Amino acid sequence: MGAAAGAGLFVVTGLVAFASHAAFDATPEAVLWLFVLLGALLAVGAAYRRGGLLVGSALVFGPVYGPLTFYGHGAPALWTPIAVVLVAVSYALGALGRRVANRPENQ
Repeated sequence: MGAAAGAGLFVVTGLVAFASHAAFDATPEAVLWLFVLLGALLAVGAAYRRGGLLVGSALVFGPVYGPLTFYGHGAPALWTPIAVVLVAVSYALGALGRRVANRPENQ
C-alpha cells in the first residue's frame, strides 16, 4: 500500500510540475515542497506500521523525483541528500513512535 502511495506521489508531483510549467512557464517550489513533506509524513506512518525502510524510501523519493522525471525540474544533486535525510528522519520517528506505543506500561 505504501509503495503504491509512493508511486502515486511520483506521478502527481510530476504532472503538477509539468502542468504548471506548461501553463505558467514556472514550477512553484512551495507546491513541490508540500508534496515532499507529505511523502515524509506518510513515511513516518509507514514506519510506525512496520512498513519498512523501502516503503518509506518510496514515499519520500516518489515526490522528489517526479518533477525530475516528467519535466527535468530540479537538481538531483540538491534533492538526493535532502531525500536521504528525510527518509532517515521519518523512519526514525516512526520506529520511535511505535516503540513508545508498544512499551509494557502503555499497554
